[in-house]
Amino acid sequence: MSINKKLNFGGNMNNFADQKIAAAMQMAGKILPAEVVSQSGKMVTVTFLLRDIPYTLPQLTIPLFGPQYIRYPMQKGDKGIVIPADTYLGGASGLGGGTADLTPPANLSALVFLP
Repeated sequence: MSINKKLNFGGNMNNFADQKIAAAMQMAGKILPAEVVSQSGKMVTVTFLLRDIPYTLPQLTIPLFGPQYIRYPMQKGDKGIVIPADTYLGGASGLGGGTADLTPPANLSALVFLP
């Protein structure tokens, strides 16, 4: 076998690390722009304000960011961002039940809306 067909160990390890980092960054949640479609108590249904993306994102019902005893006057058309959390928010937000652990949540399942 000629030297041109052999692979460099250092180059392979660098490519391996780059691929692992890229995969981890892809799994991490993203801060995205969103617009309120409707509000029910401390929950809002939002649609994402993205264009020219290769897939369709659904409308999501997510908790509204803020203190427990303050309710922001939200209405249809208000704009803001959605922020991902590192753990499950269902028990704390009232949107689900149970308690959080350190299992990484799915991409769109641990978002909160910040107006």
